[in-house]
Amino acid sequence: MIFFFLFMPEAAFQASAQGIFLWAHQILPTLLPFTILSNLLLNSNLFPVNRSRKQKTFFPHICTPEEGFVIVCGFLFGFPIGSKLSSDLCENGRISPKRAQLLCAFTNNLSPVFVSSFVCIDQFGQKKWVLPTFLLLYGPPLILGLLGLALSSLKQRDFEKTSYDIKKASGFQMNMQIIDAGIMNGFETLIRLCGYIVLFSIGACMLSQCSFLPPFVRLFLIGCTEATNGIAALAKSGCNRQTAYLLMILFLSFGGLSGIAQTGSMIQRAGLSLPQYVKTKLCFVFCSVLLAYLTVSFFG
Repeated sequence: MIFFFLFMPEAAFQASAQGIFLWAHQILPTLLPFTILSNLLLNSNLFPVNRSRKQKTFFPHICTPEEGFVIVCGFLFGFPIGSKLSSDLCENGRISPKRAQLLCAFTNNLSPVFVSSFVCIDQFGQKKWVLPTFLLLYGPPLILGLLGLALSSLKQRDFEKTSYDIKKASGFQMNMQIIDAGIMNGFETLIRLCGYIVLFSIGACMLSQCSFLPPFVRLFLIGCTEATNGIAALAKSGCNRQTAYLLMILFLSFGGLSGIAQTGSMIQRAGLSLPQYVKTKLCFVFCSVLLAYLTVSFFG
């Protein structure tokens, strides 16, 4: 990468600027307010901790209210909110590491707004792709994830009392501390994401300059490195419609090595396993791509 900056400074600068532009214009304004608010909610008394065997659940016998909060927000606001909230709950002892490990994997997907507006409409000009893409991308992780939580809930120890007890706010000073901590945590999270986005944007640009690689191999490597650059390259590649759609589902469901690195930075403090996250994620990717292949084969 250093040699890339030395010998191809213009391309390196453009890649770095593109990564910062993506972060400043899409990630920061979208995720920063929600990251701050989610920290406030999870550190307030909105979700009382009661890990008795008769604890009420968000969905009967599936998940607790705070886990339901993570599921809704993860699918609604997109990557990396699912892994961030799962890690926060686990770090504070509000859910078991086993459930947090599963929760962060199936709620950590690209935003529906990004998929519909940027990918389907802006890049491919296919508004009719939006609904089937949603079903293929979010259906397998949601169904398998809820099934995994349901099976885990059958083991009563996952709902037993954890080591974390909510402390009721003692007054205005305590509330201000929660707000300050939420703001600082939000900025820390987003600044860290900016660094990863820039690094992997440069990596994707380096791959695009490797003219010795076959075009399809180069396209595949770019998409597996950074999803946004991969989608943009795929839209300009001239692949036939069926191949383009399968690769699109692959790039979006996997999220790229950039997404894995960003997830690793979100879950490391809670002690969650990144290799286990990758294995679970690849299972969801396989299901989405297989269903996409069957869809393309039968419906064109």
